Amino acid sequence: ATIQHAFDQLEKEGFLVSRGKFGSYVSKAPPHLSKFGLVQCLPNCWGVTSLYRRNIDHVAKKITRGGDFELSIYEPLMPQSSSNDYVELLKDISSHCIAGIIFAGEPLPAWKDSIMAGALPKAVIGSQPHFYKDLPCVKVETSSFFDLALRDLAEHSRRRPALIMVDDDIARHAGRFRRLSEEAGLQTRPYWEQGVSWTSRINVVGLVRLMFNPGQKQRPDSIIVADDNLLEGVVQGLVESGVSVPDEVRLVCLVNRPILPDVAVEYTALGVSMEDVIGKALDMLVAIRQGRKIQMSEKIDISGS
Repeated sequence: ATIQHAFDQLEKEGFLVSRGKFGSYVSKAPPHLSKFGLVQCLPNCWGVTSLYRRNIDHVAKKITRGGDFELSIYEPLMPQSSSNDYVELLKDISSHCIAGIIFAGEPLPAWKDSIMAGALPKAVIGSQPHFYKDLPCVKVETSSFFDLALRDLAEHSRRRPALIMVDDDIARHAGRFRRLSEEAGLQTRPYWEQGVSWTSRINVVGLVRLMFNPGQKQRPDSIIVADDNLLEGVVQGLVESGVSVPDEVRLVCLVNRPILPDVAVEYTALGVSMEDVIGKALDMLVAIRQGRKIQMSEKIDISGS
């Protein structure tokens, strides 16, 4: 009974495969070589899930490498033992039932002596971590977004671009937007550069309605939307203002693929595929397991639709 229990446990964990009356065999894809974890470090905000996170979860649930890899999602956002995913992840690590970990976002400093301990291969997707500076990272290179967006507008004879982006980012990027617009001979206004919370669609709608108020002497002929979570609110605001898209206002949006904003108007989508991002991180983990040297920072450039 003890031996059978051990066999049942090994089969449950994926190390053995039962063939009925033909017996049990060692799995060709045991978890310590084929099961990778994706640790979701990005919490929902006020019950709203970002498109970035939705794309990561969507790809993680679908991704396989010819049936050889499995990618499981964990959400141990707090290090307390009451978190089921935290306990499950620690169990998988200690029992060698996981081949490596991808962190979607910044790993918590509180995980230093638990999840982050040991030599298990790890990588981060997003920006380079501040606390775990030695972790390899796959970063989406967004520096070319404004160049590509303004080029698209110029090619379609748009001369008055506005910028709408997340409020945390506007202070860092508005100056670059303004400089590149001037260099391209485009006209913009300080009050056309607006930051707003991506979790509040009603605020996005209201902002756009103010920007396109009929009493405005001059209105933008295009909008650069630097976060895909804002696009639905932008479009709703334009529709409520009676503005035709793309005839009167052309839209360019920074997106994550494959799940795009749910809008019924034409716009230019510039961004990356999460399949490429997660695939690159998996390549890193496999290379580390095989003892091959890797670049500690891999960049993926944005591209058009």
